[in-house]
Amino acid sequence: MENINQESTEKVKVNTDPVFTKKTFFKPIYLFISAFLIITLLLIVWVIFQPESKTSEKTADNTKKMVSVEEAVEKAGYKIYWNGNKNDNTGRNIIADDTRKTSTTHYDSVGLGYQEAYPDNIMMALGVFKGWEKIENSTDIYILLENPTTKNIFKGRITFENSFLNLITSGNSKQNTPTLFLVEDLNYGPATEKTWKNDYVSLIFETNRQELSQKAIKVGDVVAVRTILENVPGYQIVRKDNKGVSVISKVVIRRFGGASELIKELK
Repeated sequence: MENINQESTEKVKVNTDPVFTKKTFFKPIYLFISAFLIITLLLIVWVIFQPESKTSEKTADNTKKMVSVEEAVEKAGYKIYWNGNKNDNTGRNIIADDTRKTSTTHYDSVGLGYQEAYPDNIMMALGVFKGWEKIENSTDIYILLENPTTKNIFKGRITFENSFLNLITSGNSKQNTPTLFLVEDLNYGPATEKTWKNDYVSLIFETNRQELSQKAIKVGDVVAVRTILENVPGYQIVRKDNKGVSVISKVVIRRFGGASELIKELK
């Protein structure tokens, strides 16, 4: 009997020893700690490099935008006559000199001249936006543009809906269509004219004209306008409302990149 008990005890010892060895006991803890350290290390690496990646993207975007106005106009083949904000590279604040005159665009070279030569019959005007002026009992609005050289102010009436205006020019009421808004791409010039594939001026704000125009046009922007001509015996005259203010048919703002850049701004 004594031998049998001894043998059983020995068998039990043999069977239980492998289960409770130190190596077996600490192995799960070791694996857990190792996994934790690996995951922590990966998170640290991700945190370190993720902002750097975003910063690199922003730096790349800024590099694209760092082309100066002077470089952009030189590439297009013209020069700057006036720049209202040398810290801005969008082109919204510049007036080109006569070298920009091409077969299709002459807002810069002609707009300022018309304002001074024909103050009472301005067919085309260009100036620095000074603000809006409300019109009593009307959804229309007056736009104020200043000649940066002479400081003379041009006032024009912008219409936002089909309406009948009482005109000082004819003394009659005449239906008037909404003013069109366009954006001009300043990358267009004498050097790029021949290879240009798209329109250099694009129609914008086909809906929500009033809201979007006031959001896009800021004080200091260079803006061009065209008025409406009426035929009278022997000549043409600019259409004016009953206050003697010229009625605007088109408003043209400007950006390097044209409509695509303006859309980015308004998002």
